[in-house]
Amino acid sequence: MLYGKSNGQIGLINVEKETVREMDAHEGTVKDILQVDEYHFLTASYDWTIKLWGMNHNPQDKTFASERLTLTGCSGRVHCLCKFGPNILSAGADNTIRIWDVMTASFDETFVHEKEVHALAEIRPEVFASGGELK
Repeated sequence: MLYGKSNGQIGLINVEKETVREMDAHEGTVKDILQVDEYHFLTASYDWTIKLWGMNHNPQDKTFASERLTLTGCSGRVHCLCKFGPNILSAGADNTIRIWDVMTASFDETFVHEKEVHALAEIRPEVFASGGELK
């Protein structure tokens, strides 16, 4: 299991709930982690970035994952991530939801909210829900 920390680190914990390793990942709080497939995951941070990571399978490695890609373009803290078909959704303090194509490291579309967005969920193909501040 993976977890994020307020100091920008991510950690790996085993089934006995013992911390296996921690490593530096971002310059700000890691707010969300999304598993992409068996070998890759994304992290969302208060440093305004999203990073794609690949798991390292060599036990001699000091880190358990290697950064593969950094997605930039958010203009505020990134609160949450969600799978959305072949793409990824992100949302955060810049009052936007972005649809990312991770393969090209670009966002295809942006939706604007009146306030910060704190939650995302794919309801069915091509339909998602979001939640955020009311006032």
